[in-house]
Amino acid sequence: MATFDEQVAARRRERKVIPAARTVLLQPLDFSPTWADRPNSAVCLGIRIPCEADTEGLKREAEKRAIEKYPRDPMAAEHEYEHLLVRWVVARCVCDPNDCSSPHPLFQFAEEQVPEALTKGAILRINDDLERLIVETSPNYHEATDEQCVALGSALVDGSILSLLGQTSPVKAARVRRYLRFVCDELVPED
Repeated sequence: MATFDEQVAARRRERKVIPAARTVLLQPLDFSPTWADRPNSAVCLGIRIPCEADTEGLKREAEKRAIEKYPRDPMAAEHEYEHLLVRWVVARCVCDPNDCSSPHPLFQFAEEQVPEALTKGAILRINDDLERLIVETSPNYHEATDEQCVALGSALVDGSILSLLGQTSPVKAARVRRYLRFVCDELVPED
């Protein structure tokens, strides 16, 4: 009978390697200057979509911590929730670009390392790539109908939708504006 290590090695040989669904190239400036393992050259990170159970667990934990930190300030708690959730989701989605089931070689313990290793800008950029990947590939996101496009266009022309959204959730408004920028870039060619 094979030893445990031999069985593990055999399973690894049998396993089909699947590359990351998307990659992002980070420059040395995308890493915190205080991080001890900061690379001297560009690093390619893989991005995988975390499972729904992981994401739901992260949402609950982020909400709990945000409310504990700001029990009397709902706006600050919402901001803290979004900040924590983005950092943790990005840590969960980072992987080896050549094998989505493996951690990235720089981040063997991604949940502890990614939030301290990457700058806020790099984390937000990875999160934007992850959101685009989810929207592009998930069966839960359907294409907008012609009627929905016309209704959105009307709401954007009169400005009511963005002003209301900005008042209720600045974080959501910023995300919507990023998506609208993406739509503009797709529809309006640059000169």
